[in-house]
Amino acid sequence: MKNSVQISSHTIETKAVFSDCGKYRYSLSRKIVGRDRKITFIMFNPNVRDDIQLGPTANFCFNYAVKHNFGEMELVNLFALRSESISKLKDQVRDQGIDPVGHLNDYYIKEAVKESEKVVLAWGADGGFKRRDKEVLQMIENVPLYCFKKTSKGKPEYPKRTMDVELMEFE
Repeated sequence: MKNSVQISSHTIETKAVFSDCGKYRYSLSRKIVGRDRKITFIMFNPNVRDDIQLGPTANFCFNYAVKHNFGEMELVNLFALRSESISKLKDQVRDQGIDPVGHLNDYYIKEAVKESEKVVLAWGADGGFKRRDKEVLQMIENVPLYCFKKTSKGKPEYPKRTMDVELMEFE
């Protein structure tokens, strides 16, 4: 009896845009070469990992994109300052007066959204920090927006790592 195998091979490109000082990450994307559809997620802030070792949320977003037939996923954030947690980011802003947005962040948000078939808001309950959610929503006001779910206060919920959740329109 002959055994047969099926070999599948894909090239995945990862790209990240960091500030010169490394404190800010403006964009992180993963693309399966040869697939065109793109989805963008706008979250709160990037973690401290690099573009090779992705955190669980970035991996979830990429896997979600692939499952829903997108070939590219891009992550941008309300705040580009890299931090281990939202509370640590807020502490840095309060205690050290650090700018959490980053001077190129708005540009990268606009570019990511411009090239996407779908834009998913996923910044969670803290998105109103410094009223940044309002600024970003105004910046992308003519784009259809989606979210996984809304918090009790109407904010787009942070991904809960459930693949079967359907996106809903964010209004």
